[in-house]
Amino acid sequence: MKASIVILNWKGKVEDCAEAVESAIAQSYEDKEIIFVDNGSNDDALTLLKSQYPKINYIGLPDNLGVTGGRNKGAEACEGDVIFFLENDGAWATKNVVEDAVKLFERYKHLGVLYTAVEGYESGIKDRTVDLYADTNDEILISSSFRGGAAVIRKSLFEQIGGYPDDYFRQCEEKYFSMFVYDLGYYIGYAPLLIMRHKGSDYQGKSNVVNWYNCINDLKNLIRHYPGSTKYGLILAKVLLWTGRFVRSGKIRELIKVYTAVLFEIWNNSKHKKVKKQTVSFIEALGCNAMEIRPFSEYLTHSIDNSHYPSPFLSKLTHSLHQKSHSRGRA
Repeated sequence: MKASIVILNWKGKVEDCAEAVESAIAQSYEDKEIIFVDNGSNDDALTLLKSQYPKINYIGLPDNLGVTGGRNKGAEACEGDVIFFLENDGAWATKNVVEDAVKLFERYKHLGVLYTAVEGYESGIKDRTVDLYADTNDEILISSSFRGGAAVIRKSLFEQIGGYPDDYFRQCEEKYFSMFVYDLGYYIGYAPLLIMRHKGSDYQGKSNVVNWYNCINDLKNLIRHYPGSTKYGLILAKVLLWTGRFVRSGKIRELIKVYTAVLFEIWNNSKHKKVKKQTVSFIEALGCNAMEIRPFSEYLTHSIDNSHYPSPFLSKLTHSLHQKSHSRGRA
């Protein structure tokens, strides 16, 4: 199984990018390729890196296509069976991350996406996971979604889904992708012992931009891809939530843009592919931690078919929900 490592850069520090490349080169797994994608930075980083690391592959994009477009371009160039996405200001903590991840993909045919733990580069403190877990120790767990800059994706699945939606630019593309991962019968895993050390510079000074894309792309996911008419209650709740946030921060013009975008998406809703109701229910159960025990060994030997959950999932989910309901009834 060949591994492709994609590093996406936009105006990153040359020394950070070099460290990310060094981290990829240092991986013990031999059957690998490294692809460095520059997202229209218009600086000298690409030239400097090419002179320092001439044996890796480079893609220089003329414009900034965003996280989604940039990673899609990188994935298109990959020849591997699994695609590792590494942040331009990140570095893997050990030399065996790629090797250990590949073994998991070889072992579990229904593993579609895996994401590693992320810890502060200087502090060593682990970032919050997508889902909230109890003490995991070294157990690999099922997740409702993943972190795009610390992800490993089966290439055939990436192609089957069609990659990330280019118009998202950034934020919530992982949630979009996750819906179709589960809808196609695959799983997403979190591996706490595989670690990427991250400097976190991507979010500095960008809170307004991040909030905007979080809002609009979260609503796009709901409107475009959730099935049935019941989603409109959830859409209304989300719109009210974001309305409060924008009003409190005085972003009235941005709020009007949100309302306009929502109306446009609802009007054009029919042209987008919908996921199944049970897929949505299952992902939401994972996200709210209704399924408390989620080791790979119990689940990843099964696939999700088009009509129902595999029995290990269904029985554990039903049991967990029943216990929570019973506990609330006694409170």
